[in-house]
Amino acid sequence: MKTFRILVLVVLLALVASVRAEGPVVRKAAAPTRLCCHGLLGDLNGDGKVDIFDFALFSSSWLKCEGTPGYNQRADLDCDGCVNQRDFEILKIEYGR
Repeated sequence: MKTFRILVLVVLLALVASVRAEGPVVRKAAAPTRLCCHGLLGDLNGDGKVDIFDFALFSSSWLKCEGTPGYNQRADLDCDGCVNQRDFEILKIEYGR
């Protein structure tokens, strides 16, 4: 039992020595995870089709980014954090489906 305690102590001292030699470990905060799941791409109101009602929702979020009042995550079709021209191009392709 005494040998086991000495072994544990030696291992702990070795770990402490290696941490001191490397310096403090600074960890960056992980970026928040964005969930990007639209179901039918372009169907912003969830009615199963991409139509003028989805375009109306899209236009109300035009040129808005995360954190901006009026930003709608469902209108951010490419999930980059902003509703912009790339999202509009996707909506045009999906329109009428």
